[in-house]
Amino acid sequence: MYAITNSTGQYTLNTNLPTDTYNVTLLFPTGYLTNTVSGIAVTAGQTATANIALNPSGVISGTVTSTTGQQISDVSVYAFTASFTFFGSATTNSSGQYEINSNLGTGAYTVEASYDSQPPSIYPTQVNLVAGATQSGINFQFTVTPTGSISGQVTSSAGGPVVNAYVEAQGASGSGSDYTDINGNFHNWSRCGRLHS
Repeated sequence: MYAITNSTGQYTLNTNLPTDTYNVTLLFPTGYLTNTVSGIAVTAGQTATANIALNPSGVISGTVTSTTGQQISDVSVYAFTASFTFFGSATTNSSGQYEINSNLGTGAYTVEASYDSQPPSIYPTQVNLVAGATQSGINFQFTVTPTGSISGQVTSSAGGPVVNAYVEAQGASGSGSDYTDINGNFHNWSRCGRLHS
């Protein structure tokens, strides 16, 4: 069972818990370390309070580009300690940038980027991080074969745009897909990823 904190950090596990003792864990809070409060005594029909104090996470950030200097979006980047005591992940944005900012405590991290069907790229040195501090410039490069794309608009027979329609292109050399936006527009990228110049 789980709950999501609101804008003031409050949560309610309103699940009719039977009388027992529970552990309450906050998982991957953005900007902070995961934490658990143990031994929360709950009596059936009553509400117990479990406040969780969080310590700031470290941050690892960088950019993923092709060997020709183009930014690559939708690349998964992972950071983990040898014991997996601390670990986190992020995905590059349209500028090829990523920021792992949750559950990174003080320690030495292996940072790995995964893109399309290529073998994962591992940063050549471990990244030494202090909780609450930032290590930037942890960058990656991949060799990318240039690909084309298809753009267009989907409209109804009455002439208005069709929103959130799934558009897919398939061929012998690859495939791609996208959803139309509020104007019915789509941009169908190849399966090899999205490059931004």
